[in-house]
Amino acid sequence: MHQAVGMIMAQLGVGAGEALARLRGDAFAHDLTVLEAALDVVDRRRRFDTP
Repeated sequence: MHQAVGMIMAQLGVGAGEALARLRGDAFAHDLTVLEAALDVVDRRRRFDTP
């Protein structure tokens, strides 16, 4: 989780709170747990800086 939040922070240039909110929102939108979404980010299957 923490590594995924850090990666999202770097991709979007936002703080930790915003990055975590984005991760949670993305997980909800794709019917995933936050952990599943975080693992996708860490494994580079999910990015937040592309449209």
